[in-house]
Amino acid sequence: MNKIIYLFSFFSLFISLQVYGLSVIPLAESEDYIFRALDSDGDISTYQEMIMDDPSSGDGASSDDPFVVYIPIDTNDASPSDQAEYTVLTASSSMPKITANVPAIHLKFYVEIIDYNSETIQAAVYNGSEYKDFTISPTSLGSDQYLVSINWSSMCDEIGTNCSSFLSLADGLREDDFTFFVYASTTDATPGTTIDTSSVTGVYYKLNMSDKIPSGAITVSSMVIGDENLTLNYSNGSSITEMDDSIIYKLLMYNHNTGASDTSNSPVQTATQGINGVYSFETPNRSGAVTAQDLVNGTTYNFSLALVNKYQFASVLSDSIVGTPIEIETLLNENQCYLVTAGFQKEHYVLDYFRHIRDSILLKSSLGLKFVELYYATAPDYAPIVYNSKWLTALVRAASYIIFYIMKIYPLLIFLGLMIFGIRLKRKYPLKSTME
Repeated sequence: MNKIIYLFSFFSLFISLQVYGLSVIPLAESEDYIFRALDSDGDISTYQEMIMDDPSSGDGASSDDPFVVYIPIDTNDASPSDQAEYTVLTASSSMPKITANVPAIHLKFYVEIIDYNSETIQAAVYNGSEYKDFTISPTSLGSDQYLVSINWSSMCDEIGTNCSSFLSLADGLREDDFTFFVYASTTDATPGTTIDTSSVTGVYYKLNMSDKIPSGAITVSSMVIGDENLTLNYSNGSSITEMDDSIIYKLLMYNHNTGASDTSNSPVQTATQGINGVYSFETPNRSGAVTAQDLVNGTTYNFSLALVNKYQFASVLSDSIVGTPIEIETLLNENQCYLVTAGFQKEHYVLDYFRHIRDSILLKSSLGLKFVELYYATAPDYAPIVYNSKWLTALVRAASYIIFYIMKIYPLLIFLGLMIFGIRLKRKYPLKSTME
């Protein structure tokens, strides 16, 4: 009996080692998994980085939980093409291309074989019903690490009608996904051979490919001036196409060279030539406010906004808006609301409200005028102390909000109080009928 148990254990261990030895995982570049694409085969340094979503768990070992890569496609049927004009890729002329239904799409990424034992890297693509081997070019970086090069045309040959249908779509209407599987084998694969992916372990990649460019633009409504910062209030991001929740990626703020508003609704490659800088916001909201920090006071900035999706296609730039950040001392003197300004450190609607109360109520009475005079005689001395303390600025902002909302709703509170008082008075002293 013991011999049977030992034999079974040895057999199980042998099988597990064989499966484990055929396991392939992605290999990180500089601590990050990076997937690259280009329009032609070449040195990896020329390839452009693609956006890639990591699996929710594991290393992409399941077809239901793969690495998801977003490949932008340039139609290249015009000069310049629409896609090249709308991409934020720095070398847009080298984007993966489809010209006259012929693909020029080359991919590169790194993988590693676990428990290496003289295997080589192979790949199979899903054609809608099964996985078929296709030709790849792995370059060994050592005994267990590989740089994988793929000509998408060889993958397309095994995908079949799904691939040809994708290629034949009209320019600007292509969007589809293709899943392939990378594994290790001791024998060379034959293109077109069906692979049972359940018998080996490896890593799955899903290529989301699109040449659809966004339409629509963000609306910038106003700019708030601050000390070394400018805040743009914006809206209308929800109207931009090709920016649903699954593929929206980031919000970009462009700083143009000129001091005039001259960037109205232009594609990014046209309107951003010679820009001073780009501010990237990784959590993109379709409306709200966004602040550029660490600006130079006294310098005029000309900003516009664009949303970018995971294919790295951007919406056209919003109309630009011009502003100049100023030092806190100047901001304090201009706003006069010293303590509140020191708390917010920029223009704010609460400041506007307090100035309105000052001008329309306090300055209209002798008591209010004395309060304002006392405030201006003492507040300038304390404002710098508030400005230079994080907890004091937070305290002033909190207090300002509380006072603001109380003052905004106090007429309603008075009205409700009078209503309650009237109801209680009526119950205590009900009206007597004059009828006998």
